[in-house]
Amino acid sequence: MLRQEWKKLFSNKILLVVTAAVIIIPAIYTTLFLGSMWDPYGNVGKLPVAVVNHDRPAVLDGRTLHIGKDLAEELKGNDSLDFCFPSEEDAEKGLETGRYYMVITIPEDFSENAAALTAPSPEKMVLQFKTNPGTNYIASKMGETAMKELKNSIREEVTRSYAQVMIDKAAEAADGVAQAVGGIQNLDAGASSLAGGIAEAGEGGEKLASGTAAADESMVSLSKGLSVLEEKTSGLPAAASALDEGAGALTDGAQSISQGLDTLSSGVSDLQEGADTLSAGLNAVTGEEGARSAQLRSGAAALRDALGAIVSTMSAGDSRSAATADSSAAAAADSGSGDTADIGPADITVSIPGDLSGLIAELSAVQQQAAALSQGIDAYTAGADAAADAGLQLAAGVTQLRAGVDSLKSGMSDLNGGIISLRSGTSSLAESAPALTEGITQAASGAEQIQQQGTLALRRGAADLDNGLGRLGEGAADLKNGTSLLASEAARISSETAVFSDGSREQRDETVDMFAAPLEIEEEQVTYVADNGHAMAPYMMSVGLWVGCIAFCLMYPLTSCPGKPGSGVKWWLSKASVLAVTAVLQAVVMLGALAFFDGFEPERAALTALTACTASVAFMSVMYFFTSLLGRVGSFLMLVFMVVQLAGSAGTYPLEISGSFVPYLHKWVPFTYTVTAFRSTISGGEDISGCLLFLLALTVIFTVLTVLEFRIRAARIGRGDRTLIGWLEAHGLA
Repeated sequence: MLRQEWKKLFSNKILLVVTAAVIIIPAIYTTLFLGSMWDPYGNVGKLPVAVVNHDRPAVLDGRTLHIGKDLAEELKGNDSLDFCFPSEEDAEKGLETGRYYMVITIPEDFSENAAALTAPSPEKMVLQFKTNPGTNYIASKMGETAMKELKNSIREEVTRSYAQVMIDKAAEAADGVAQAVGGIQNLDAGASSLAGGIAEAGEGGEKLASGTAAADESMVSLSKGLSVLEEKTSGLPAAASALDEGAGALTDGAQSISQGLDTLSSGVSDLQEGADTLSAGLNAVTGEEGARSAQLRSGAAALRDALGAIVSTMSAGDSRSAATADSSAAAAADSGSGDTADIGPADITVSIPGDLSGLIAELSAVQQQAAALSQGIDAYTAGADAAADAGLQLAAGVTQLRAGVDSLKSGMSDLNGGIISLRSGTSSLAESAPALTEGITQAASGAEQIQQQGTLALRRGAADLDNGLGRLGEGAADLKNGTSLLASEAARISSETAVFSDGSREQRDETVDMFAAPLEIEEEQVTYVADNGHAMAPYMMSVGLWVGCIAFCLMYPLTSCPGKPGSGVKWWLSKASVLAVTAVLQAVVMLGALAFFDGFEPERAALTALTACTASVAFMSVMYFFTSLLGRVGSFLMLVFMVVQLAGSAGTYPLEISGSFVPYLHKWVPFTYTVTAFRSTISGGEDISGCLLFLLALTVIFTVLTVLEFRIRAARIGRGDRTLIGWLEAHGLA
């Protein structure tokens, strides 16, 4: 029967073509379907996306931000999508017609909101994008994914700008912290000084307490003194009036003195003229520097000496008859003439009488007169010289007197002005005296109140101050401890923030980059999947093999048998041989077509082929049983079961995010194990022995069931009984 089955197949050209066509069904299904979606994510750059930029630049801390422009420039060189830059109207029309799959709009306030970091109410940046899922849902989703990446890129760029500002501010803050450290250290030193000052203030408080007592006593004395002053000033208004009257009399006397000074000044002028005349006359008498007075004194002395010599000669008995004596005589000048005469010996002739002694006596008398004359002349000249000196002194004194009179007149002018001011002051005093008296009365009353109330409050305040200074001293100690701790912490903070101010621009840029993108992803793939085609291949290969098996079981006469079958096992084997070969060829052709047309390259090609062949044989075994048992009803059930497997195998989406019913089906459908095995062999994943054992078990179970079915059917046919397939054929269901 086995030989006859194969001979019949090769002799039936149509059946052979059908079988060949069935063999390539999985290849066509997987190659075309997977080829249409082989690498869609690798071609996302071909999706046209419109970009409309309305952004306006803004300023952030002196830095001009034009994020919209920068973003547009960046997108021009970005191949993640096919970014186009049409007008807003063209972009909207293109989105409606499907020419653009997305429109990205950068609003006017994009940079402005980015610069509002330090504003009281900062606004978030809004990047608008519009999609049209009706034209292509997957494209819109891909665009949304690209937008998320774009969002991260923009966020990183904006964060970098923010971080730059923050780092610059931090550098300024670091400098401020350094200054603050100095200030805190000064504060610490000040706290120490404060503690010392409070201690001194405590001593001062004690002194204040003692001083308040003294102040109280002083206030008592002040109150008494003001009372006495009040009594003494009671007559002040009358005295002020009298003083004002006296000032008036003083004004009149000053005017009289001024008139007398004018008369004195006139007399002094006359006196100065007379003194000048007297001085000139005396100078004429005495000569220049007393020359004439000196000559007169010299002549008188010579006459005296000559007479003395004559007398001496005659007394000695000289026989000479005549003696010539040089003498000088000067005529007495009156006190007003000032004339002098020069007398010599040649001018005097003496007759010597007979009586010599009488002559000597006369000469002696003359000598005495000459001596008296000489003395008189000396006295005269001395008086004349003294008078001349006195005249000079008189002239100088008169000059000084005149200057004194002028000064006195000037002083009297000032005196008159002072008297006028005094008169004005006394008038004001007379007017203000009543108010002054009243003020002194009020002062006396106020002093009494101060003594009664102020000093008492001062004493109490001094006591409170003493207590407060004690508490302040305790607080100062706490402040000293706190400032010391603050100084140490500030020094630590300053050292930690110094990196912002001391660091180089390169270090700051590295810090900015860290802020902008603090996270780097290091991906390590346990397995490798080249593209979407390799990712979807396990699912579609399973579907393709299942569809091929259904097609084969529908098209191939699995239950036909010429005549009566002698053995159910041989009957089954004849059909199974073709079925198994077809199943294996389906798997091999499918893998070859995927490799040739789509570039399919699994990590473990041999295991992939083994899995495909095992899965195809297992699927064919299941299909063979149900189709041979139920005919086209069995094929219909397998078609329905394929749909169940599509849902339950989680071949497209993970099990965790699939429908709630999927976990209940997942372990009970063959696709679960073929998809798992294919994924492992394609990406180089885990061991697939469990999946292969499941497929082998499936093959064995349904092969045994099919063999039993053929044996039962062969037996019933041999007995001439009606079979289930016959009943189905009679009803057009086989």
